Amino acid sequence: MKDPTSMVWGYVYRMTDLNIESLRKREGGYDEAEIAVFLASPEGNDAPTPQETITFIASQECPKRCGPPTPYLDLIIEGAKEK
Repeated sequence: MKDPTSMVWGYVYRMTDLNIESLRKREGGYDEAEIAVFLASPEGNDAPTPQETITFIASQECPKRCGPPTPYLDLIIEGAKEK
């Protein structure tokens, strides 16, 4: 499952401990994992900054098409194309 050459574009949110605990309670069916991410500068001219963070990974494969709705995915993809 782990591929050291893979890359995913996304967002990292700064959260309080209370926010993180609420998220943990809400994200049933997922395993929490610590990961390293590399934050790009807003101007895009500095080297990416490494940051330790957490993510949630599905604990089981979804038998049907799971995940975010298509309009949401379209919005994310369009934003990535603009970047």
